[in-house]
Amino acid sequence: MKRVGQWLQSLLLVAALHMPTSASGQSATTNSAPVIPVIHIDNVPLTDAIKNLARHANINYIIDPRVENPVGPDGRPQPQPMVNLRWENVTAEQALAALLKNHDLVMVPSPGAPVTRVSRAGTEPKPSAETPSATTNNAAPLIVMEGMPLPRAIENLAKEAGLNIQLDPRIAAAPQMVSVRWTNLTPHQALLAILDNYELTLQEPTNGVRAIVPKASAAPNAPLPGRRVIDVPGR
Repeated sequence: MKRVGQWLQSLLLVAALHMPTSASGQSATTNSAPVIPVIHIDNVPLTDAIKNLARHANINYIIDPRVENPVGPDGRPQPQPMVNLRWENVTAEQALAALLKNHDLVMVPSPGAPVTRVSRAGTEPKPSAETPSATTNNAAPLIVMEGMPLPRAIENLAKEAGLNIQLDPRIAAAPQMVSVRWTNLTPHQALLAILDNYELTLQEPTNGVRAIVPKASAAPNAPLPGRRVIDVPGR
């Protein structure tokens, strides 16, 4: 993580101190986004590179757990690819788009929230049919979760959104951790973005309680996306 931090500091320093200027003295931009003279990524895990570029581009994003915790065809954990790239005179958005294309990844807008999901091409989670009401919640300037267990993240956002929920047992025992940094979202929007990313859905209320369950497309006893299957010796 020290290397990642050093890389991000270098990126920000280059952008702040060496931004090319136009004849009017203003920073050069591409479609209103600042052009960065040099972006150098040196031996950084793929998802760390994605996170830093997306944040620098001011994108509300979430990474598909199958990208963050890759597994092979046999279900065994696989290491993340390491990124070594150098770009000159590009915006953070352009660099992010190129990085994703190089690794066969796509950005998928979430229909229920201004959040972009990073998924593998052809495996994008199907979005929820629900859309949040714009009148029930005020947008929060900043929503930050760092390494928060998935069940707790869901429960906290549901509480802030004024929803009474019940988690499916598979979700209550889920090992996934949620790390996001979003701006100008309502708790309901944030909740839907997380549910979509983990292929979960809100059922219609029963006695004022809404159950959160895996989407119908998931096998009844299948683990949630991103959960690694690890053999235990002697089993």
